[in-house]
Amino acid sequence: EESEFLEKYVRRASSRTRAELHAMLTGTFMIRRLKKDILKTMKPKQRQKTELTVVTPDNRDEFSELLFQLRGGKGELAKIAARHNMKMPSPLKDGPGSRMDEAEEDDKNTRRRVLSRLYSLTGNVKIPWVAEMLRMWLYDPTKGKLCIFAHHINVLNALRDSCGLSNDPASTRKYIRIDGTTTPKLRQQQINSFQNDPTIRVALLGITAAGVAVTLTA
Repeated sequence: EESEFLEKYVRRASSRTRAELHAMLTGTFMIRRLKKDILKTMKPKQRQKTELTVVTPDNRDEFSELLFQLRGGKGELAKIAARHNMKMPSPLKDGPGSRMDEAEEDDKNTRRRVLSRLYSLTGNVKIPWVAEMLRMWLYDPTKGKLCIFAHHINVLNALRDSCGLSNDPASTRKYIRIDGTTTPKLRQQQINSFQNDPTIRVALLGITAAGVAVTLTA
């Protein structure tokens, strides 16, 4: 109730209750400001969609198999998978209730594994395309700085290695990286380097680790 809140944290506030309120607010709430309110000179975001062709036969076959397994479910993902013209296996129609429950649980676990593998596979097949675009971008010294977000660590590693990104003193392709293994201290150092060092042109960023509370405007 508002009256109780005012009584405890305003009218009879003490160092203890202020500390309690601070812990409660910082532990359960995040206050975010809009870009238009703090970076008014930044240009509007531009979105571009690029469709990729899965070029290797192995990847094509694995995608088809995974989508085939996914089609039997319900929801939007099953609808996407259903766009592939494949004959569906017949669902279970009879049997003891306990066996049906076990089958449904096994089916849920299978779908989780399928979705996890699809998620990983979609990242892997993008690597050659993104790497080629990054190399072309690096060849042009008039380009500014670039932030690349990815979910999987192996995608970040592959982009670093295939594009020759390095922080050796003689390197012309310096970069920063923030992912789940980056310590808070190193994280801030990486941000400062990207913001202030003109020789650092690329930021490789994990979506989970660098999706919020990171300011990279250089």
